[in-house]
Amino acid sequence: MTEQTSNAILSSAIIINEIRRCQRMTKNTMSIVKGVGAVMAVGAVAGYMGNKIMKKNPKQVKRKASQALQAMGEIVNDVSYILK
Repeated sequence: MTEQTSNAILSSAIIINEIRRCQRMTKNTMSIVKGVGAVMAVGAVAGYMGNKIMKKNPKQVKRKASQALQAMGEIVNDVSYILK
């Protein structure tokens, strides 16, 4: 093999590797975009439903939300204790 042929093969391999790397990056980016879109949709629905419920009975919702936050705080504390 001549030097020009080996350089051409090496150049081709580098270009193919770059194309594959770009394809992987695109695939990962699309997964992130899909996840963000799903979170936005769920957040919009949750906000709409929360608004409807708050208009009906705000005191009960606040009480339940406070209890839920306290429970989450306890879970976080337990997990951090386990990981120590």
